[in-house]
Amino acid sequence: MNAITRRNSISSRLTLMVAGILTMATLVTGGMALFEQERQLNYALETKGTSLVQFMAQVTPLSILSLNFVEMNNNVKKVVLTDNEAIYAIILNEQGIPLVYFFEEIDPLVTNPIRQLVEAKKPLAASEALRQTGRILEVMAPIFSGEKRIGSAMLGLSFDQMRRALLSQLALIGIFLIVIIGFSIVLLRLALQQILRPVGALTTAATQISRGDLNVVLTGVNRTDELGILARTFESMAGQLRRLIAGLEQHVAELKRAGQALRESEERLRQIASSLREVIWLRDARTRQVLYVNPAFEELTGRTCESFYENQDIMIEAVHPDDKELVTAALDQRSESIPFNREHRIIRLDGSVRWVSARSFPVRNEAGDVYRWASTMEDITERKRAEEEIQKLNQELEQRVLDRTAQLETANKELEAFAYSVSHDLRAPLRHIDGFLELLQTRITATLDEQNQHYMDTISESAKRMGVLIDDLLSFSRMGRHDLARQAVELNSLVQEVIRDFEPETRGRTIRWRIADLPVVTGDRAMLRVVLVNLISNALKFTRSRLHADIEIGYEAGSATERVFFIRDNGVGFDMAYVDKLFGVFQRLHRADEFEGTGIGLANVRRIISRHGGRTWAQGEVNHGATFYFSLPRLTSEGRPRAHSNA
Repeated sequence: MNAITRRNSISSRLTLMVAGILTMATLVTGGMALFEQERQLNYALETKGTSLVQFMAQVTPLSILSLNFVEMNNNVKKVVLTDNEAIYAIILNEQGIPLVYFFEEIDPLVTNPIRQLVEAKKPLAASEALRQTGRILEVMAPIFSGEKRIGSAMLGLSFDQMRRALLSQLALIGIFLIVIIGFSIVLLRLALQQILRPVGALTTAATQISRGDLNVVLTGVNRTDELGILARTFESMAGQLRRLIAGLEQHVAELKRAGQALRESEERLRQIASSLREVIWLRDARTRQVLYVNPAFEELTGRTCESFYENQDIMIEAVHPDDKELVTAALDQRSESIPFNREHRIIRLDGSVRWVSARSFPVRNEAGDVYRWASTMEDITERKRAEEEIQKLNQELEQRVLDRTAQLETANKELEAFAYSVSHDLRAPLRHIDGFLELLQTRITATLDEQNQHYMDTISESAKRMGVLIDDLLSFSRMGRHDLARQAVELNSLVQEVIRDFEPETRGRTIRWRIADLPVVTGDRAMLRVVLVNLISNALKFTRSRLHADIEIGYEAGSATERVFFIRDNGVGFDMAYVDKLFGVFQRLHRADEFEGTGIGLANVRRIISRHGGRTWAQGEVNHGATFYFSLPRLTSEGRPRAHSNA
């Protein structure tokens, strides 16, 4: 153990610490006192200067008005000469021009350059030079005659006397500091002599205990102070160490017995591991030496266990060349938080290839440190073959789906072409029916009775309805082939345009329109106009029986991927049990004699909105109106619709 020198002894350290604390406390206290004293002296000097300059301002007005320079000169000279700290005084007129001035020539602050400025009748330049020394306090006061300002008084006072007083106080504080520190060190030395003698005895006893001699005899155990408590603690510690050594000897014997039991347990574990088909091995975390591998290693790899003990890299060498780079990279990244877990191929000694699932994880000791790595390897060749078969079946299934999708698209195109062809070919016979019916009515109108005339009218109306139906079917067919011309569409103006088109039909009706401030959207303007025409037409048609029709066109924020728009009316409504039929082709929820229509309009609406990437749905109640909704996708910064899920 190192000897205690005078420099590193407790006595020296305590002495230095106390001296430092006292010095710091005295310096802080003295500094604060000096700072406060300086503040008070500054305040006193400023107060005195203010009083003097105000006195000058009060006694000078009559002299300025009468231009009595002798009296003004006597006043400024009297102020400077009667005050030890006054350096100069100046009386200025209202334009700031000096009238009279006086500088104390014997003051050390008034140097030759300043005297030269004064003699050159430049008192303001002289006062400026004195202020730049940082040793002058300058105060001013205005001079009034009644309420009119006629000039100002200026007075400069020196800080030197105040600073000399502060230096004297600083010297006294230094002397006081030296006396206090010396007295304190003497008292500290006397106190340490009473403390360090028993501490030295305790140090000797502690050294003896550290060398293994626990039969120490301590002095001072009967003391009632902290040193007595420390001595009794050392005595108790020595007794505890004696008992601890006896306990350790007993514990060593128990460890020997536990080691024997552990060896027996390890032997049983070896027997269990030898019976497993999964390969298990242990490595030393520091040296990577293989500590154990079970016999399943030979069955899986075709190599002997002894070869693994001799060549610790044999498992890397057995990895298939196509997988070796990935396996090596995964092993390099292996850590306590990222264990190795990978499926790869190995080549047996006979040249056959097997798929394995390899895992590696850390084994910790009682201190929590990793001291071993445990690894397992399972043969999954059969499972991989099954997965390949499943993957092959999935690929075949995907190809079938693609083939069926292509067939469906072809069938849809053929169906659209057929619908277009049928609709187009039906128009000519209908025109013939309607034309010949009109000629027939012209010829036999005079001979027709009321019932036959009714039959003729019914035939004509049916032909016209069928013509409208064919036109709608043609329009529906064209919607599937029409390319979208996306552009910015102002829905507000488009809605107003559609409503104006319906004015002939709505003339004479009481309709209250409520139209929200609709946003600008991106889409095909012509197609969106068809949507609005169909929905507004429905609202007008199904509110025809109402004395006062309420039609609301609104907008909901929707979600981050879409905007939702709606058209709500207070018309006859519909039964929600049949809501799925609303947007189907030729689907109608009302009789033709109640409300005209072909059942194509809402199907067109759904088709147009769907092509824009949106959704359509409706809510209603019989005799309580209906609300038709459609959504349009919000666009990304690249102009593509955001993805959304269809409701």
